[in-house]
Amino acid sequence: MTQPMAHWIVDPDDPRAPPREVWERMTDAERAAIVEQLPSEFPVSETNPPEGDRHWNELADARQTLSRWFRKAGRRMYVSGNLPVYYPGEAMFSPG
Repeated sequence: MTQPMAHWIVDPDDPRAPPREVWERMTDAERAAIVEQLPSEFPVSETNPPEGDRHWNELADARQTLSRWFRKAGRRMYVSGNLPVYYPGEAMFSPG
């Protein structure tokens, strides 16, 4: 007996990754479609105020320092910041 197809709708006002049990029942194509729908940037809101120069400069310095460290260590690494993180069934957040 096959399991029923898992369905998940991404709410544009509150985008969330599906809970683990839903994710595990999805096909690779369904998972790819969900990932494509999840925003990769945060809208400006009261809980996510816009950044100022001081914050931006600190973030840029940290990224540059980490990039240099990995390069000197002979490692290829993607270093970024302020990217959304999706935990199953939870509101997205950015560790900042």
